[in-house]
Amino acid sequence: MRGSCEPANLSASFPALAPSLRLPPLFPPAALHSSVLRLSSPGLQLWTHYDVMDNLLVQVRGTKRLLLWPPSAHDALHVAGSSSPVTQLREPDMGAHPRFSSCPPPLLAELAPGDVLFLPSLWFHHVTTTGGASGISVNAFWRHLPAECYHKKDLYGNRDIVQVRQECACVC
Repeated sequence: MRGSCEPANLSASFPALAPSLRLPPLFPPAALHSSVLRLSSPGLQLWTHYDVMDNLLVQVRGTKRLLLWPPSAHDALHVAGSSSPVTQLREPDMGAHPRFSSCPPPLLAELAPGDVLFLPSLWFHHVTTTGGASGISVNAFWRHLPAECYHKKDLYGNRDIVQVRQECACVC
């Protein structure tokens, strides 16, 4: 089992399960940052947030519903840090979150076992485990920018991208 100071690695933590997961070849294997096994109870909701790394969400068991917004929805979602304080998406408190009225309608993705969803970096997503059963999924995060663009201690792939000086050869 890997230490708590390292990104999650499905292959290292669950070597018997890892061969069952075959990811589409969307990125070079060396770019893999982490692979996270996610277990969720029925009705579990993750707050609206974004990740700074591209990732795949692979649904293994159960179902999930995702609402997705482009990065341009940042202000309308009242984002602080990497997440939105708007928790009631159907009937938000417009007094507390007045800019939400200008939020574009979300894209909807409903995942069943075997489905894989590509989540581009900086896209907001709100995830709910649906269907009345527990869920099992895997997130695979990878770095698509040069390593110096990411925080070195970012275990979860959600810390803001580092602003790199102009003399750096990368565009972050």
